[in-house]
Amino acid sequence: MPSFKSVAYEILKEAKKPLHSKEITEIALERRLIKTSGKTPEVTMYAQLIRDINSNKGNSLFVKIGPSLFALNKKVKAKNESVKIHTKR
Repeated sequence: MPSFKSVAYEILKEAKKPLHSKEITEIALERRLIKTSGKTPEVTMYAQLIRDINSNKGNSLFVKIGPSLFALNKKVKAKNESVKIHTKR
C-alpha cells in the first residue's frame, strides 16, 4: 500500500491545483489508494504532509499555502515519492 505522502503527491499532481488535506484524503479513500483503521485519516494526512515540510524544509515535495491547504513544491522534482496510481474513471 502506498504511503500517505506518495498518494498525496499523485493526487496533487493530477489536480494541478492546491487542495485541502481533507479533500486529498477523501479522494484517496474514494479511490481506495490508502487504508486506515483510524477515525480521522484527514488528520493523519495533514500530519504526514506537515512533517515532510518541517523535516525537509525547502526540499519538501509539498508547500502549505493556507490552513490545511497544500500544493506541490514547484522547486523540487520528485525522485522516489511518485507511485503509479491507476484509477477508474
